[in-house]
Amino acid sequence: MYFKVQVDWNNDLDFSDSNEDISAYVVNAKWRNGMRQPYQLMADESTLDLELVNDDQRFTPENTSSPLYGNLVPMRRVQVLDTNNVPMWRGYIRSFRYAWKPLGGGTGKSSIILKCTGAKMILDNLTVDVSQYADVTGDVPVTDILTQANIISAGGQSWLLGVPGYSELGISTRLGSITDIASIDTGQTVFSTFG
Repeated sequence: MYFKVQVDWNNDLDFSDSNEDISAYVVNAKWRNGMRQPYQLMADESTLDLELVNDDQRFTPENTSSPLYGNLVPMRRVQVLDTNNVPMWRGYIRSFRYAWKPLGGGTGKSSIILKCTGAKMILDNLTVDVSQYADVTGDVPVTDILTQANIISAGGQSWLLGVPGYSELGISTRLGSITDIASIDTGQTVFSTFG
């Protein structure tokens, strides 16, 4: 089965720009979503490892002659689609420190590993400053936390005022909202105090 692999290199919330379909460079793709064991209480982090042909060094962050130079940075959105353009995996490039690992070998070909993660790891490492709440349902602080975190859906397309990489007039033109981040139902329990 053929998969399409795309990276939003210029961070404009779409995958339609030149060099953003990297399918032709993918040698190997391995991803995980959801539960890995029966009766698991919480889903594991979704991960994606992409091995890319890098003969021309286009995926090398230090290569100033790469058409991607300056955009080979963490937190760029990544997606894997099937032949019907149904998403199989969506997430983000991990931190730059771990994102790129040159591979050796006797093939004479240069390749690189792109390590990606879902939003869970980003949220796990996030620090936000939430207010104290009184008599609210759980969706209120969750919405505030996600808004403060600026975590944009890996598949969402929006224009966010004042957020670098998301507010280029004429490129991204739809004002984003919390509904682009997540669809949050109204909570069922009212918390007398939270924070």
